[in-house]
Amino acid sequence: DPLPKPVHVVVVKDVPLENQEKWLKMAEELAMNTWRERGCLQYNFVRSGDTDNRFIITEQWSSRACLEDHFNTEHFKRLIPAMDDISTTVSLDICSDALGRRQQLPQPQAGETKPKKSVLIYTTALDYVHGSLPAAAAFFSKLCVEKGFEPVVSDSPALLEGPDAPEFDVIVFVNNSGELFDPAKSVLQKHIDAGRGIMGVHAAIASFLNDKDASGATHMKATSDVMKNIFGTHFEEHPPPQKGKVIINKKNASLVSSGFEGLPDEFEHEDEFFNYSSNPSELDDINVIATVDESTYEGGRMGNEHPVVWSRELGDKNARVFYSALGHFSSFYNGRGPQYLARILEKGLDYVARTA
Repeated sequence: DPLPKPVHVVVVKDVPLENQEKWLKMAEELAMNTWRERGCLQYNFVRSGDTDNRFIITEQWSSRACLEDHFNTEHFKRLIPAMDDISTTVSLDICSDALGRRQQLPQPQAGETKPKKSVLIYTTALDYVHGSLPAAAAFFSKLCVEKGFEPVVSDSPALLEGPDAPEFDVIVFVNNSGELFDPAKSVLQKHIDAGRGIMGVHAAIASFLNDKDASGATHMKATSDVMKNIFGTHFEEHPPPQKGKVIINKKNASLVSSGFEGLPDEFEHEDEFFNYSSNPSELDDINVIATVDESTYEGGRMGNEHPVVWSRELGDKNARVFYSALGHFSSFYNGRGPQYLARILEKGLDYVARTA
């Protein structure tokens, strides 16, 4: 039988300025769920460069059947009508390939470019779900594409368990919660032994907890050491989000990337400042890139050296690890807030992918 032909969808929407924040929040949730669907090859929201209220949605599906399945999903049926209520559809086209052939990527010759790096953006959140999770996943997915990587956004534990789990060059844990996978079946040690990179963002170390508290005020313990073994510590609790002074250690940062030179030595930052089960700065192999000054906010318990960004290397092949405790709000990822953290995360990804 002939292979099914891919299907393209192009939707142009006008969204009044007063509705855009609400519309984009729903768009982030829709995209996050759609990326996980069978046959979804592309699903992007882009803003027009000419008109402030115009957005274009571009989709590619491996077959018409996969597109039809998408129309019947719970998130499509719930979110699309709500988004349509506060916007206007300018055009909607379901398209097919116009050329008789598709783009073929050049095959590397002997001694030439290696295959693209594969990056798993792991989004499982089974307890508290950060509202910024869709924006963070979209941020890393877009960043990977721009760098020529192949991103996979997923919350499937099958990608991290058992002998049949696929291999990735980099694994990025993004604002997770709950029991992310079965530690007894985890492939993370194999990943590290192979010298491959791991990155953690904000709530990544707040997974595998023995309790639930959306406020973050309850002192909690880890049910597994799997994240502590990678990142050097585990989440315990945090005070309410507030502003504090973040200080960049430029000498330590230069060991990771020269790209940190463009950042100020210190800056004001509003976030959830985590208190940890132990201070990672006390470990010999931890390279502290940024700290928060506890005298500039209420509730810090880590002392004079309170790390919020750090790196380390693990195993005989020096697998690179990068962690940022900063990252609670969507504005860090969607371009609507200060861009210092976005730059830190970009350079962290370069580091663990060995492209720094």
